[in-house]
Amino acid sequence: MDKKWKIGLSGGIVLALIVSIVALTSAGADIQEMGVTNLSSLHLSDTGGTATPVFVANQDGTGRIWELQDATTPVVYVDDGGGLRIVSGGLTVTSGGATITAGGVTVTAGGMTLSDGDAVIADDLRVGAQSSIQVANTTSFTPTGTCQVITATTEVTPTIATGGATAGDFLLLTNESSNTINLADSGTTKLSAAWAGGQYDVLVLWFDGTNWLEVSRSDN
Repeated sequence: MDKKWKIGLSGGIVLALIVSIVALTSAGADIQEMGVTNLSSLHLSDTGGTATPVFVANQDGTGRIWELQDATTPVVYVDDGGGLRIVSGGLTVTSGGATITAGGVTVTAGGMTLSDGDAVIADDLRVGAQSSIQVANTTSFTPTGTCQVITATTEVTPTIATGGATAGDFLLLTNESSNTINLADSGTTKLSAAWAGGQYDVLVLWFDGTNWLEVSRSDN
């Protein structure tokens, strides 16, 4: 091949590479490491070109397959061992549903909202018990979750607060102390009759946005 053609071909390749690099840089891409046969680490910065990655795929030393960050804070990531982790903000499924075939979904904060459709559970539904609350006579207590354990050092008649409740909340109260805990059918607690809960007795309530309404009770 003529030397002029060789020089011209080489110059064309170099020019093409420069144009490609300029195009990637102007688009805000930040390529930190890329192999021809293996993409071992990928960092994509925001359009401002900051050094902090927004998306990290298979980052060395993290033990995560991929991670979505807000600045340096992980927001969503998948563990190397499987499972989708939503660190904050919750998961909102507006349509189509979410199918998890293995690994499960762990939400550490923010909650999970299904705006439409049904929640179908093929196996077991497990609701963890909240830390017990020691209730006092004529004093209001605020449940911290669906399965709320309550105790008392003597027979008492407390009231249930509504301030921390959201319409649609279920509340399963269990007295685990040997002392009777009474709840009156009055105010924002709407019962079929006054409840005198002995040890291990259960009262199930539903919150309509204003009142706690009795669903069922069990004398155990």
